[in-house]
Amino acid sequence: MLVPFDLASADLHARDDAIAERLERAIRRSGVPRVVLLSGLNAHLRRGTSLGAALMEERLRACSIPEPIVLRAGWFMENFTDGLGFRAQAENTGVFRTPFTAHRPMPTVAARDVGQRAAELLTQRHPRLGVHELHGHADLTMTEATAILAEAAGLSDVAYEQVGYETARASMLASGMPPSFADAVVETARSFNDAQPWALAPRDDETTTSTSLRDWAHAALAGVTT
Repeated sequence: MLVPFDLASADLHARDDAIAERLERAIRRSGVPRVVLLSGLNAHLRRGTSLGAALMEERLRACSIPEPIVLRAGWFMENFTDGLGFRAQAENTGVFRTPFTAHRPMPTVAARDVGQRAAELLTQRHPRLGVHELHGHADLTMTEATAILAEAAGLSDVAYEQVGYETARASMLASGMPPSFADAVVETARSFNDAQPWALAPRDDETTTSTSLRDWAHAALAGVTT
């Protein structure tokens, strides 16, 4: 199950819980034995955008189905383009700005690798039940990610800059983002910058995926098929 954010929703978490309630009803009525729920790597923190993921997990547990599986994925590489607008920022200003700290490594994963792992868990004969973490290809700082993205986009001298929470929130509101979503993004950044653990399990072969940020960025920013 994957529920994308809705930037037209006035109350992010109210929408999350309403959708979780409907999904719970559907699961109960269908009688399916196995569900793979896509959650966030930081869902256990119940802060910012991860609160919605935690609400979904609670609803799944309440269903008491025989084979519940929660796939907690790291930071999606797609956030760099779909949410943070890397190319527009870098081309217009030569600087990539977010409220996330520059030097703490972040588990970074490509959506296609998440989909592949979800499909594997759905079709395996006897998968391990419970929580599975997916850390992605590597842990990268925003400074490291900026350099990789800039190279893939054919841009030079792109710097990374961490902006203050209020500045970031004001920018998101100016772009048309609803306050509840802007507040959740800021709270997510704050929890990361405060060094709260997003992953509970150590990185290993099971939590590591194949698509590097460099390969993903060349496909997403330069149109190169990988």
